[in-house]
Amino acid sequence: MFVHYRTVSYQMEKAKEMTGINFDNANEVLTVSNGLVIYKMLNQ
Repeated sequence: MFVHYRTVSYQMEKAKEMTGINFDNANEVLTVSNGLVIYKMLNQ
């Protein structure tokens, strides 16, 4: 599946505005990723 770079960039910018997450910061991305894994585990 092909997704254009600008589409991904636009969606990431919207997510950044809504959440305040800096996707350029590896620590923040890791924290969010871990949170999603824990959320999924708790909701099984």
